[in-house]
Amino acid sequence: MKIWFLICFSALFVLSACGGAPELLLSPAAQQTGVEGARGPYGVSMRRWMFQARITEGAQVDVLYPSDAQGELDRTKAPYPVVLFIHGGLVRAVRYRWLAQHIASRGYVVLMSSHLADLALAQSDNSLFALDDFRKRTSNRQSPLYGAHDTSQPVAVMGHSLGGVTSVTDWMVRKEIKGLCLLGAWPASSDPIEIEATRSVLSLTGQHDERSTPARVLEGFQQFKGEGYYAVIDDMNHFDWTDNASASELATDGPAAKDLAQSRTHAQHVIDSWLDMVLKNDSAAQKLIERGAFKGISSWTKGAVQ
Repeated sequence: MKIWFLICFSALFVLSACGGAPELLLSPAAQQTGVEGARGPYGVSMRRWMFQARITEGAQVDVLYPSDAQGELDRTKAPYPVVLFIHGGLVRAVRYRWLAQHIASRGYVVLMSSHLADLALAQSDNSLFALDDFRKRTSNRQSPLYGAHDTSQPVAVMGHSLGGVTSVTDWMVRKEIKGLCLLGAWPASSDPIEIEATRSVLSLTGQHDERSTPARVLEGFQQFKGEGYYAVIDDMNHFDWTDNASASELATDGPAAKDLAQSRTHAQHVIDSWLDMVLKNDSAAQKLIERGAFKGISSWTKGAVQ
């Protein structure tokens, strides 16, 4: 049985080696500056392929990257930093594409890997396998994404809800990951994060999040040692981080944002500034983060308690 799986997977791997045709998600917009949570100037395209995660297991990854109007890699400022995005439990990765697309428009590559039954906890290292596979592909001169990333460029990991728990694990396993961003999430009690330092953490939750309440997320944030930032986004609930929330999901959550686009823009401004500080060493972004001077934020905590 395993032999047949390996044969079938190898065939799929070969067929997906180039990632298929690119899908243009956003056209380039040179007039966009990417400030205060707005989209950036890059076009954004996506390629999807299968990669080998374990000996007898494969997984799918969506790769969102800065592109030109034809969907090809924009090489003007390549190579780019990478953000690994991990979806929440029982929530498909596509429901976070709005955020991944936004991040890519500002000069990042975002990798969104799949997980069995949409449970990242069941395959917690898929994003790391996806990163390794992506690096192999982008070092291949025959790849359409050749040069998109190399090991000189830093990496951050970001996760929502249970995907945030998984992102903590990946962050601890790979010391090369410079930043950890938690969206409505906190570390598992078994994670020895108190020994971690020197790498930056951003923890965000919504004012009306009943699944990951501000008090619970702050408690989890306080376990981290080293550079960290915690913020509450006004008017957001748990599923405002996702598109197309179901009635059953909303029934377990607080009130949805009255102006979702505005609340997301406020969240994007914080995330953008933190990513630019951590992955691009942007001094202006660092000053903004240090001040915590953001619209639509009802709480801002710098540093860890320990």
